[in-house]
Amino acid sequence: MEEPVQQDFLVYWLALRRRWLPALLTFSVVLGMTIVHTLLTTPVYRITGKILYEQDDKASSLIALNDAAKALSPSASDPDRVMETALQIATSQPVLQQTLNILESTYPHNKLPDLETLRKKLTIKNDGKANIIQISYDGEDTRLAVSIVNELMQVYLQNNLQTTRASYIAARKFISAQLPEVKQTVFRADLALRQFQERYKLTDLEIKTKSNAESISRIDSQVDQAETQLASLSAAYQNLQRKLDIGPQDALALSKLSQSPSVQASLTDLQTLERQLEQARAQYQDSNPIILDLQAKLERLKALLNKNVSESLQNQGIPNTKVLQVGPTQQDLLNTLIKTEIDRSTVSSQLDLLNQLRSQYLRESGYLPALQQRERELRRELSVAESTYQALLKSLQEVRVNENQTVGNVRIIEPAQIPLIPIAPNKKAALAAGGLVGLLLAAAVVYLLESFDTRLKRIEQVRSVLNYILLGTIPIFPPSSENEELAKLPVLKNSKSSVSEAYRVLQANLKFLQSDKPLKVIAVTSSIAKEGKSTTCANLAAVLHQMGHRVLLVDLDLRRPTQHQIWEINNVLGISDFLAGQIQNIDDVSRIVEKGLEVVTSGTLPPNPLALIDSVRLASAIRDWSLQYDYIILDTPPLSVAADAAVISKISDGLVLIARPDYIDKKSAQIVQDYILQSGVKILGLVVNGIIPKNEFSYYYYHSQYSYYTSNQDENIFDKRKNDFSKDVYE
Repeated sequence: MEEPVQQDFLVYWLALRRRWLPALLTFSVVLGMTIVHTLLTTPVYRITGKILYEQDDKASSLIALNDAAKALSPSASDPDRVMETALQIATSQPVLQQTLNILESTYPHNKLPDLETLRKKLTIKNDGKANIIQISYDGEDTRLAVSIVNELMQVYLQNNLQTTRASYIAARKFISAQLPEVKQTVFRADLALRQFQERYKLTDLEIKTKSNAESISRIDSQVDQAETQLASLSAAYQNLQRKLDIGPQDALALSKLSQSPSVQASLTDLQTLERQLEQARAQYQDSNPIILDLQAKLERLKALLNKNVSESLQNQGIPNTKVLQVGPTQQDLLNTLIKTEIDRSTVSSQLDLLNQLRSQYLRESGYLPALQQRERELRRELSVAESTYQALLKSLQEVRVNENQTVGNVRIIEPAQIPLIPIAPNKKAALAAGGLVGLLLAAAVVYLLESFDTRLKRIEQVRSVLNYILLGTIPIFPPSSENEELAKLPVLKNSKSSVSEAYRVLQANLKFLQSDKPLKVIAVTSSIAKEGKSTTCANLAAVLHQMGHRVLLVDLDLRRPTQHQIWEINNVLGISDFLAGQIQNIDDVSRIVEKGLEVVTSGTLPPNPLALIDSVRLASAIRDWSLQYDYIILDTPPLSVAADAAVISKISDGLVLIARPDYIDKKSAQIVQDYILQSGVKILGLVVNGIIPKNEFSYYYYHSQYSYYTSNQDENIFDKRKNDFSKDVYE
């Protein structure tokens, strides 16, 4: 499990390395905006005062005495509701407005907040489990904020004292007003219970429930018997239908017609006439007068038969007249079929009636629990009303005794004071939040950029789509402003570099790819343009030449040739001129770049390159070259551009496919993969070109950062690599 997790982390790290600039820019902008906002924000201070609230309100307890009082006023015995009520009173509009009116004599009107602003900046809450009300005000002017909190607590104390004095008077009036109503409630609850019992006769409710259950059980048994009988009749009916091969309507019609003398006589005459017609047709032709006369009689007899059938069935004809005549056995089967259908209809009707009766009993049984529940509710209502009435009578006497009590239940335990540290802005928290948001946005930017970028950036991504033998991995060439040829042909210009070693590894892998039949004609292509196939061809030819082989490099990319630019030779005449017949001797277009290494350029670009590529002249030339050279390297167009490479592969030993990460995208690679499978092109292997070390995390796929040889040109060579190196190197 650790290896996949580590690999995913490296994938994210490589994505961040590629997109570090937009990520850093996003993070810097968010953090900068946070810093500016923090510096420009005016400090805000929180002023706090505390009030102790005592919940032993005697007036409320007298109103809500014992269980009956709880039913009448449940909030009075609930500490949480009492504290919530106290908090609501402290933030009520009269209390706040009275506080502002008192402060107007001390502070100018323009410095005081309005009512809505005061309510927004004011926080009143219960301090934990204790009966303490905490009043806080957030403001920039600490002196004004302290005055607001302290004055608000004084106003709340005065309001509470007046409320306590008035609560006993209100309690007495409330109880006196509630007694007649509660008494009437007791009477109504008792009457409702008695009427309910008389209406539904609840004394017989249990007996009725048991009777309904027995009836449902009995009906279920009858339903089972009826369903069994119906299934038996249906089976018998289907058996008779199969024997007669007719339906019930046809059976009724045949039974009626078999008893009709006119229909049976017509059927007998019709059968006799049909036999005569068959005998006559055996002796005479269809145009014979005897045949025509018999056919006319047959038609008249059929019309007479149809008329008799229609009269017997009241104009309801039978489709097939061959089954109109039945024997005694068939007649008995028909009668049995009709009787079975009638019995089946009768049983089905009985079954429907039983189901309806069962549903009626079930509905009645469903009503009984609701009636029982309603009775219990009425009894509870009567009990509560009686308890409340008794409690109110007792509380009325106690309220009259305590009516003159004037002590409040609120006192200040901590007045407001000026704080030393502001609550906002919290610079550390703001910077931490800004940094976190910046990191998240930067990660989101990197993720979005990577999601929209469909290019294959690493070797394993290329191999996951182009699943061929990996022949070699070529690092990106080091930039050289002093000598541009070094960038194009590092094998010749700097043979001790790590790039040259990569081409030697490619040459060795090609040599041992087929030990029984060495490769001689090697075509090189790519998926798309600018993946470095031409550069690979040139350097591969140079490596083979250094190994002591006679090598011929042919530029068969007649659409966008580049070998003459790499080798810096003229391209006046080339392979296209030979294939077009303008030059008879191929040696006239061959250029010797070094002894044992020759290059054939493309020549004049033809209007239809594929016609020249797919010619006998080119195949013959390659066969002749095979006798003269040890290796022939063919530079072909990309597979996604034209079909030239596929045609050339037929006259070569196979294709070497070049793929360059960060250039080829997944869609193009998949298209080329499908094309290779469909066309049957022989692929020798895959060469991953232009590898960028910072995009790779598997050291298996690319070469060491340091050359084995001692060379000043190779020191720290990979530290100088750049992804945006000149485009013509990889054309």
